[in-house]
Amino acid sequence: MLILFIRNILLFHRKVLFKLFFTTGILLVMLTGCTVKNPVVNKRVVPVLSNLTLPDTLYLKTSVKYPISVKVSDPQGVEDISIVKAFLSLQNNMLVVWEDMLKDDGKGCDVIPHDGLFSGFLQTDSTFNSGIYKLGIVAEDFSHHLSDTLFAFVPAVKKKMDTAPSIQNPIVPDTLKSGFMESVFLSIQASDPQGMGDLDSVWVEVYPPLSPVPYFTGLLFDDGTGGDIEASDGIFSARINLEDKLKDPPVLSNLAAPDTISRSAGKTIVLSVHVTDPQGLSDIESVYFNVTKPDGTPADGNPFFMYDDGDETNHGDETAGDGIYSLIIIITPQNAKGNYRFDFMAEDYSWGIGTCYFRFQAVDKEGLKSDPVVKKAVGILGSAVSNTLTHTITVVD
Repeated sequence: MLILFIRNILLFHRKVLFKLFFTTGILLVMLTGCTVKNPVVNKRVVPVLSNLTLPDTLYLKTSVKYPISVKVSDPQGVEDISIVKAFLSLQNNMLVVWEDMLKDDGKGCDVIPHDGLFSGFLQTDSTFNSGIYKLGIVAEDFSHHLSDTLFAFVPAVKKKMDTAPSIQNPIVPDTLKSGFMESVFLSIQASDPQGMGDLDSVWVEVYPPLSPVPYFTGLLFDDGTGGDIEASDGIFSARINLEDKLKDPPVLSNLAAPDTISRSAGKTIVLSVHVTDPQGLSDIESVYFNVTKPDGTPADGNPFFMYDDGDETNHGDETAGDGIYSLIIIITPQNAKGNYRFDFMAEDYSWGIGTCYFRFQAVDKEGLKSDPVVKKAVGILGSAVSNTLTHTITVVD
């Protein structure tokens, strides 16, 4: 069945047809009670692949496991992804010479489970020949919608590559807690088969709970400085300040909202705000606003979530993934006149209690990387919420 699945992908991946039935409608936010009408059905259903990483070269005389990864997104959420498969063939040959599943389970070379980054190892064998190989990735959701196949090309050469460095025995704190992270000690043992002089650098990435991107990346040292205990003992260490680095909040700007709305006009209004995050848009968990009515009471529907999905019909958003989050509202004669306060906020993934990940890796002077080593810690972190951006809309007749 897998062979048939791959064959169909190779032959027809650009001819996948699907039908999407949805009811069009305008999202109505009634400021009296702030009720949402006409629930949204997303027009896009197909998984989308991006950010493929793979080795620069395959060395056929050396048995190496090459880490590969791809970012998978789905309009129904990453939990809707059923299969992510990688397959390899020669550039001008349809015959698949290697295939395997990529996983998002936090095991092997995958760092954070269920973050949408699917990873695995590519390994050559004696049947491989020199030449240019084509690596393909395809995803399928539980409704059997197939992504477009994402292709990349990698050369294979019959040469022996230097053996990669290796790392082991990581030391990290058991718990990271806000207010106690100014001097965090980290270390790991590293070695290189060609000698320690061939080792270029050792580093660590720190991921707060649920975040698909690291909030901190730093070098470890074996020179007796910066927190390292003994020089040239093969144990690379550092004492680092993580306070506030794991709580770097999003920033809101360029709010587009009217100052006055007529309740008798019956027009739809698009509210939008630009959101940035030091770790990138993939770290944004939610963007929303709360409404306070003229009598000082909160709207019943708070919070109202905004979208950056390109769904202009239902959300008023023009371009997906551009950092501009939008929502459509409408005022009716049932809304009381007066001043309505809108408080806009954004949150990223670093909040609350959860698992923090320390991902260690080393690289030699030829650019060959060790397998990563991941160590977990409990994170008790403060909320990473943007400063509130407040705007007042006056409702008139």
